[in-house]
Amino acid sequence: GSESLWQTYQDYFLMGTIFDNSSNLDPANDRGRLTTTHFNVLTCQNCMNPDALSTGGAGTQGTFRIGPGLTATADTLCTGAIEKGMKVHGHVLVWHAQTPNWINGGTGGNYTRAQARANMERYIKTVVEHFDSRYPGTVISWDVVNEAFVDGVGSIPEGADWRNYLRQGNQSGWYKAYSNGMLPGEHPSDFIYDAFVFARRYTNAKLFYNDFNMYQDGKSKLVALMVMDLNQRYKNEYPSDPRPLIEGVGDQGHNYIQDTPPSSVENGFRNLLAAGVDLAVSELDLFCWFPW
Repeated sequence: GSESLWQTYQDYFLMGTIFDNSSNLDPANDRGRLTTTHFNVLTCQNCMNPDALSTGGAGTQGTFRIGPGLTATADTLCTGAIEKGMKVHGHVLVWHAQTPNWINGGTGGNYTRAQARANMERYIKTVVEHFDSRYPGTVISWDVVNEAFVDGVGSIPEGADWRNYLRQGNQSGWYKAYSNGMLPGEHPSDFIYDAFVFARRYTNAKLFYNDFNMYQDGKSKLVALMVMDLNQRYKNEYPSDPRPLIEGVGDQGHNYIQDTPPSSVENGFRNLLAAGVDLAVSELDLFCWFPW
């Protein structure tokens, strides 16, 4: 039949694909026809990453590439999505990679927790309010935090603390800065909670945590523990908000035919769904050879 993928599955889920530049929506080429026919949500490949929307070194105030009189590729995406009747999933607000050092100091910086937290709020507020005000109703969801956990956690012991499995300061400027200047009762992992609270404060979009290799039983269980823990903390601190803080998890879905059997992928899905969130397969590639 001539029905498109998104129409076929519209009663069940949204069908998303990647956006790199405006040619991806041009019906004069195969990619453009494929994108506009079969998908109803677009996600930036890189054009909404922090280093695409702002620039600046550690210790500076930083400069935004979005705002009055400025047009970033992400603006082109939103304009194109509106023209084609599509929605946008925002990716990504807080990540250890592709982030200018003005925000958190980077892994080589010596920012304090307070500095990084203030810059995080400024960054998130500026970005989500820009897209909400200029393109109302277009960016329906955001990956708020990306890839905060270490990889290769095949299993975890009973009673494991998810906070012990995060990328530490040698990998994450967020973890490093949040370790610097802590008060009693605080933890470096608090950057994750803060990011979601700031995002909720400034946008009504649906908020996702996103990570890869969630077919690993341990890794998907750790993410589920984190989601349930932070959602309970939020419920305790903001009882008037009827919504869970983290409403979705993105499972990147890089699957190798020799390494990620369907049973493992399904098990990861079940572990995440047990946290009471919606699930997105946020990237999907299928490789017919051994990983790496």
